Amino acid sequence: MKKKWLAFLLVGGVFLIASLPSGVMAAELVTVTFNDKKLDFDVSPILENGRALVPLRVIFEALGAKVDWDGATNTVTATKDNDTVKLTVGKKTAYKNGAAIELDVPAKVVKGKTLVPIRFVSEAMGTIVNYQHDTKTVIIQRIKHNTVQLETLDYHIPQYTSNIEWNIDNIIWKEDNITLIANKSLAKEKYLSNSVIISIMIKKENKNFEIMFTEKPLSISSVGLSANKDYLALKLFYHYGYKVLVVNLNTGEHFILNDMLKTAKNGFVETIHAYSWSPDKNKLAFAFGNTSKSNLAIYDLDKNLLLLIPTENYYITTAYILWHRNGEGLDFVSEYPSKKFKVYRYFNNQDSIEFIRAVSREEIVNMPSPNYRFKY
Repeated sequence: MKKKWLAFLLVGGVFLIASLPSGVMAAELVTVTFNDKKLDFDVSPILENGRALVPLRVIFEALGAKVDWDGATNTVTATKDNDTVKLTVGKKTAYKNGAAIELDVPAKVVKGKTLVPIRFVSEAMGTIVNYQHDTKTVIIQRIKHNTVQLETLDYHIPQYTSNIEWNIDNIIWKEDNITLIANKSLAKEKYLSNSVIISIMIKKENKNFEIMFTEKPLSISSVGLSANKDYLALKLFYHYGYKVLVVNLNTGEHFILNDMLKTAKNGFVETIHAYSWSPDKNKLAFAFGNTSKSNLAIYDLDKNLLLLIPTENYYITTAYILWHRNGEGLDFVSEYPSKKFKVYRYFNNQDSIEFIRAVSREEIVNMPSPNYRFKY
């Protein structure tokens, strides 16, 4: 495929409040939104010494908490369901259900209203808090816990009826009018064992394309067809990680996704963790990084546009990416922290992701795959 300038759209410019620079001017005014709605205050939220302070009562009441004020001790108590939060003006230690929580800066009273650091609101009431620098906006979002089983959700899961043949010198995969032949040879490198794939032949109707490998993969892990069957993605296994080969089935043009990212990001991309085609158009969602770091992106092949999905953390790995059937968003299962897998949700063109719920390893094993997996 001819090299093209790659357009970037890095959504957001959204960073955790914890990363605010310490040199922000004192008492700088900010805007606060909760679940995408602007909150109104009698006293405006401020930035002070690099920390956002917001009126406590408005935030907790927006979350559905009951707030009480003890004027004798200057202590605020907020209660919601089984959680009770207490903090005292001027004190850097607050309490949730009796457990101490250290604040970045203490609460203060401004014009008769108690203002607290926004991080405390996040930790105490389970909300996600981000800060948008260009608009000086604090973004608060409620974490939604979804107890619906993943396999019952409305995901786009292509149904493959593939035939596959395992031969000594090749692997033959057939799906409808598409045939893939992976030619094998014994590995010459001493550190490799068994065979490697030296070339791939792809046939679609009366079109034939051959792809030769300079760096030879050890095997094919999976393949995935775009919804209109214009593109085929192959996940190739190398001794250091996975690469994804994307082939235009109409022209034979092809590229390695890792190499495209290397050019775009000016850095080596060791592995592709997961990938999934959208249910409409030619959009490929994928997770990339190394063996201990996973980022997510969507590549629109029709527009030659790479969209980096904003995340709050660098995930350790990403096991699955599943598009919603309507094509308006996707869910992905990532590991963070270690040995803890969680489902996150992203909607097209949003500047944040949403935590859905934790999942067990058993659920992950039983999840449907958006691609056809080669089982060796």
